Amino acid sequence: MIQWKHWLGLVVRSCLAWSLLAGTLPAQILQQPVRVGFLNDLPVPILIRDLTQPLAPPIRLGPKEMVWDRLPAGARIPVAVSDALSGQLLAKTVLMVPAKGSILYAIHVSPTGNVILTPQQAP
Repeated sequence: MIQWKHWLGLVVRSCLAWSLLAGTLPAQILQQPVRVGFLNDLPVPILIRDLTQPLAPPIRLGPKEMVWDRLPAGARIPVAVSDALSGQLLAKTVLMVPAKGSILYAIHVSPTGNVILTPQQAP
């Protein structure tokens, strides 16, 4: 008797193989993930939440800390940045992930006093 996990794996692999042969896989699956970094230029620790995955744990960054992640190329990901101590929402925006290369988002206060995420050339 074939166990259901083994059977499911066979079905998934078969579907992927047929999709590759037919050339019907979505472009995002075929593209390599892109490195996306976050740099906290604020004087307080922050939490960054991916709003498309509400159950995923947030990324916590202390002042001047940087973290890197891999995200799907060409994706648009809504995120929220909040103060890690008070929970106050500081910014809400949509990240634009490039089709290739790397990008660094610096989180800082704009001249108008708003917290913003500014894309920069990755180091």
